[in-house]
Order: sequence, then C-alpha cells, then structure tokens
Amino acid sequence: MGAIFNRETIKTVVAAIILIGIVVFLFGLYQFITASQGIENNYAYQFRSQNTSVQEMDQATGRVLMIEDMKLRDLQRTRNEAAIITGAGVILIAGGWLGADMLRGRMKARPANAS
Repeated sequence: MGAIFNRETIKTVVAAIILIGIVVFLFGLYQFITASQGIENNYAYQFRSQNTSVQEMDQATGRVLMIEDMKLRDLQRTRNEAAIITGAGVILIAGGWLGADMLRGRMKARPANAS
C-alpha cells in the first residue's frame, strides 16, 4: 500500500490536477467570451437596450423577436454555465497548487528532522 502513495506518484497526480484545472479554466473562459459576444450581437438584446415599445412592431417582427429572445436565453444559460466551469477550473488549480505546496513543505521538513 505504501508504494501507491509515494512522493513521485503524489507529485504526478498533483501536476495532473493542475493541468486539468488549466484546461477546464481555459475552456470555460472561451465559452464565456463566446456566449458574451453572442449576447451582444443578439437582436433581442439590442432591442431591449433600445427601450422600443413592443406595440410598434408588426407580427413578423414580433416572431423574429420571439425566436431571438429564445436564443438570448440559451446564450445567457451558456454564459452562466461557462462561469461555473471557469470557477471549477480555478478550484482545481488551487487544489493542485495546495497539494504541491503541502508536498514541498513535507520535503523541506524531512531534512530538518533527520539532522
């Protein structure tokens, strides 16, 4: 059992956790930026920011606005999920960093105890 949890294995696991955290963080950040740009280019979002009255539209424009609003909600959901994914990446990086720091602390403490 001791061979499974040796220092080199723990060091490799910690490095893998940090790398996975970086990948998850970058993926979440990419999704967040892409969704934010999609929201900015969405017709329903632009329509809301102009504060135009809905009664002034014809039926075809109303249907387009309804479809665009559904797309806007989907983009907002995607952006919210991307923020969560980005946060999970930060947590993985921090956990890996903490593990590496604890491993370094144990390595420094051993020579002092051996003397």
